[in-house]
Amino acid sequence: MMKEEVKALTLTVVFEASSVNRDESIGGNIQSIKKLRRYDGVYSFFSRAFLRHKIFNALVKKHGWKEAPVTVTSQGAVIQFDVSTASIIDSEELDFFGYMSTISDTVVRKAPVGITKAVSLEKWEGDMAFYANHDLVRRVREKGDQGNPNPFSKEEHLSFYKYSILLDLTKLGKDEVIVNRGRDGKIFGIDMGEIKEGTLYENAEGRIWAEKIANELFKIKVEISEDEKKRRLEKFLDVVINGYSLHSSTEDWSTVPIFATAGLLKLPLVLFDPHVKMNDGEIDVELLKKAAGNSHLIKAWVYPGMFKIGAIEGFESVSTTSELKDGLMEELE
Repeated sequence: MMKEEVKALTLTVVFEASSVNRDESIGGNIQSIKKLRRYDGVYSFFSRAFLRHKIFNALVKKHGWKEAPVTVTSQGAVIQFDVSTASIIDSEELDFFGYMSTISDTVVRKAPVGITKAVSLEKWEGDMAFYANHDLVRRVREKGDQGNPNPFSKEEHLSFYKYSILLDLTKLGKDEVIVNRGRDGKIFGIDMGEIKEGTLYENAEGRIWAEKIANELFKIKVEISEDEKKRRLEKFLDVVINGYSLHSSTEDWSTVPIFATAGLLKLPLVLFDPHVKMNDGEIDVELLKKAAGNSHLIKAWVYPGMFKIGAIEGFESVSTTSELKDGLMEELE
């Protein structure tokens, strides 16, 4: 396979969890779950923002990724990533998840990583549970004080969930912004007034350089070294393929895959998501086979997980999630 042909990587994961990504309360004492209505019923989901937060937290805890610096704009008190002091060389978070900043010039970097909602594969049938803080009431009463339970209800949904990730490899490790050298402030830690054509900063992890456009306008380019890009990609895939914690309100689940499929693509798009569905408690293999015929697909893998799935035409089968990650990395060498 020609490495230059590969433009993107996509991953679709099925995991089992209870819906802990809560929505706003109903009537003050009923905690609701996030829900979507479709033609055949109601489905619960985890939001993209919730999953992005959990993925990055896992990368911080396991691989030591650092939180990107943030700042507050003087007008409107908007919290933004501070790209006046950091670039994608300094921050894996800025590299993978993008940014927008209006501190000096307005600069935007579209995230190379796209994440769908994690939507349940089983319909929500209105499940609800009743709770109360009886243990705390007991402790208060044992002290001789007065106390009554504070009852509340929660909507509940235990289900299989499906979500997908798309990684645009043409954008990963690269950044490009246009700035006005006449403005005050900094960009990527470099004073605006010191910008000139040529290399502005360089270390083992990457390089920043400038190209003059006209008058005071300059295009600032940033590129991560191939070795560093490979290290970051391997760590990202380690977390999303092997799973991460979904913790909320002392309840802990995870995205450890019970099924997964991945592919390398000629064009960045979420390919497998509409083809991964369940039929009578099993993955619909005939539907998944149809994804293999897509002309954008270069190579595909499938991890059957807990499901009894035989060979699927067009997919290389792996027996562990580690095999899936290693297969992807080997093809990207």
